[in-house]
Amino acid sequence: ATNSKVIYLGMDNPIEEIVDASEKYKPEVIAMSISHKFDFTSSEKLLVNLRNKVDRNISMVIGGKGSPCNVLGVSYFNTFDKYYDYLINYNQTEKKLMV
Repeated sequence: ATNSKVIYLGMDNPIEEIVDASEKYKPEVIAMSISHKFDFTSSEKLLVNLRNKVDRNISMVIGGKGSPCNVLGVSYFNTFDKYYDYLINYNQTEKKLMV
């Protein structure tokens, strides 16, 4: 819908697998949905760790009921409409999106 190339990594990926994929595919954005079954403290620690390991030029976006909304360097969307608007407004010329 947004003319993005999506590289789907699947569910429950370890951080190192996401980091390796980001180095291999060089996406513009890493998007993740975090389940409500994940507590905010754990997900925040994992996101901070991932943000520190992934190239700073790669945007990170999250959503889902288990997503903390205050992680530095990570954009949080509480509705799919807001995420969709973000993607539409993002310069979509052949960008790679990793989810």
